[in-house]
Amino acid sequence: IGYIGFDKPDQPKLFSANEGRKGQMIFETEVSTSLNSGSKSTGKQIDRILIEKLLKKKLDDNDKKLIKKHSPEFHNALDNVKICDPAIGSGAFPMGLLHEIFTAKQTLHTFEHGNTKTFDASAVKLNIIQNSIYGVDIEKGAVDIARLRFWLSLIVDEEKPRPLPNLDYKIVVGNSLVSKLGDDIIDIDWTLNETSHGLFGADLAKQKGDLLKKISKEQKEFFNPNSDKKKLAADIRKLKIDLLITQLELMISTKGIDRKPTGTSKTITKQTEIYLQTIGWKNSIKDLQKLKNKPEQPLHFFDWKLDFPEVMNKQIIEDTGFDILIMNPPYIGEKGNKEKFHDVKGTSLLDFYQKKMDYFYFFFHQALNITKSNGFISGITTNYYVTATGATKLRNDLFNRVSVAKLVNFGESKVFPSALGQHNLITFLTKPKKTTSTNVITVNKTGLIDSTNFDKIFSGIDEETNYLNIQEDKLFDGEEKYIRIVTSGNVKGDKVINSILDKIKSKGVELGSICEVNQGLRTGADKVSPKHISEYGISKNYDAGDGIFIVTEKEIKKLELNSFEKGRVKKLYKNSDIKKYFVDSSTDLRLIDIFWPNDRELQLTKIPNLHNHLKKFKSILEGRKENANGLDKAIAKGKYYFGSVRRKLDFSLPKIVSPQRSKLNTFGYTDIEWFASADVYYITDSSGIQNLKYILGLLNSKLYFLWFSHRGKVKGSMLELYQKPLTEIPVYIGGKGIQNKVVGLVDKIIELKPENKNSISYEKQ
Repeated sequence: IGYIGFDKPDQPKLFSANEGRKGQMIFETEVSTSLNSGSKSTGKQIDRILIEKLLKKKLDDNDKKLIKKHSPEFHNALDNVKICDPAIGSGAFPMGLLHEIFTAKQTLHTFEHGNTKTFDASAVKLNIIQNSIYGVDIEKGAVDIARLRFWLSLIVDEEKPRPLPNLDYKIVVGNSLVSKLGDDIIDIDWTLNETSHGLFGADLAKQKGDLLKKISKEQKEFFNPNSDKKKLAADIRKLKIDLLITQLELMISTKGIDRKPTGTSKTITKQTEIYLQTIGWKNSIKDLQKLKNKPEQPLHFFDWKLDFPEVMNKQIIEDTGFDILIMNPPYIGEKGNKEKFHDVKGTSLLDFYQKKMDYFYFFFHQALNITKSNGFISGITTNYYVTATGATKLRNDLFNRVSVAKLVNFGESKVFPSALGQHNLITFLTKPKKTTSTNVITVNKTGLIDSTNFDKIFSGIDEETNYLNIQEDKLFDGEEKYIRIVTSGNVKGDKVINSILDKIKSKGVELGSICEVNQGLRTGADKVSPKHISEYGISKNYDAGDGIFIVTEKEIKKLELNSFEKGRVKKLYKNSDIKKYFVDSSTDLRLIDIFWPNDRELQLTKIPNLHNHLKKFKSILEGRKENANGLDKAIAKGKYYFGSVRRKLDFSLPKIVSPQRSKLNTFGYTDIEWFASADVYYITDSSGIQNLKYILGLLNSKLYFLWFSHRGKVKGSMLELYQKPLTEIPVYIGGKGIQNKVVGLVDKIIELKPENKNSISYEKQ
């Protein structure tokens, strides 16, 4: 391949394809990154605008004088900045930062010397890679590709190729979240020190400090391509094993319990836990000693303070942490990936675990842990965490520990060619926490964004992008601290909209305080899947997609039900049957519902035909979580009835219903018995005090669309009309006069809409 110079735009595209891992896709566009000084400035503070002018090479004469004056400080900052990608993948992001620093150094050199004749490009890059770039990835193949990219960046600027540096201790294979030795998690407590744990503890702690200094020194030597690689690797491995043994011994001596606790005291559970943990530490020491005696076996163990001590360990450096952390962590839900989540629960990150979360949330928490007190964090993820129920702890942690400097919400536009279904968000965080405003950028494009569009978006000139500034105390909205990402309007318009929405909130009462909001029915086993057929040996004549509890009218007729059984079969409606203001009441679906509150001991003899139908699927139904939760006790032998009915909801009551996801605020009204599944939410008032048609008029209005899109939950272009945002909707309880006017209009709309007649004039009113 004819390689092109590093300062040419083609170079970053040498590796434009990723290793294929979800959440590790390449992001080719360079985004300007703020520089973070590695030491205190002795002169006056340098204006950020001056740095931007320097990078864009748009300097006037006074600017040039200032650049020359502060040149040593710029170089010092660029030489000392520490950068890390904790999920480095193929290395696209650190490569981008290498390019930024290199360009800045080259630009400074030009202003100092007038040209680049004496600028040693390869040496500058080598220095950046050695002193500034760090990366971790759990996949060896990804690490190999990342290292290769950095080597190629050096080769392209060398007239005569030189030996390549060793990157084994700069870009490493490891788990950024969990430190594991084999199958055992070793969560090292590095806070133990010589001043707080007695004489024996002091000896071990001093020994630990000496070992860390040796590790840091030899890893730096290892980078040199002329070093004795084999000897140094063996020394570093031995030192790390010795250090781990030393640290575990220190933990045993200061925190462990050697004898099994006895008695019935209140602390027995905690003491037993520590005792078992101590046994684990001792076993890990034995494993490490065996490993030490087998030098041919690699040490597969990663710990931030052990592997990057010159950045992360206070035994080596007082001001620990990375200046810049940039990442595209893997996006993994807990469902089907419980093992990954189980491992994290064995670490200090357990405090941040909650159900319905995504694995990448832990990367944000870890990023906050490993950046400096004045550090900068940038991550591209999905945009769901800003409102997701399972991200409450993440939002709280962000609220408490950092300032949100910028949010770039790509909405329906696509960032990654290989993941077109994702809705991405770039989050920029700064430490420490301080009161500031957040720059919110909302991209309203569709389709894949190219580099030209990226440049426009980040330059603030894209006509299809909204640019807003929100005070950070207003960014986090409500007790659950939902992060508001404004999806429409401009700065001026946003202030007007927010003033209206604030007024609604101050004048209204929460919908959940005056009405019941409930989810529809959940069976746990609606249909037979191909997996069911193969795993459970379901009859071949029963096709995937056929119903268990949810069936068609045609299938019901085949069952030849008796009169009692017919009373246990209900019409079932879908979320697509919900229209604005009304619902469709024609459906072919039927719901087999044999569980009623008054029939706890329902005899199977009463439902012989339904029982025969359900018996075919006994192996499927007995595996449902409803059984695990003890909800299937009503039929002691069969254990396969409709087990999760929300019976506090009376389906015959007048009701407002909404689909859980909709592009518009879609709320329908019906007063007939109307059953639907869990993707429908019901708003009812069993007391009969509230006028539901009045509330219906408000919920369907354009005014409330603004509420949902600004203060509710939004996923891509869809409003998420779940229980949480629904219960928190503020409803203004007007007097009878205004309520009657609204209800009169709603009645006319409901009369016209089902017949496809024009009701726009009434909706506007």
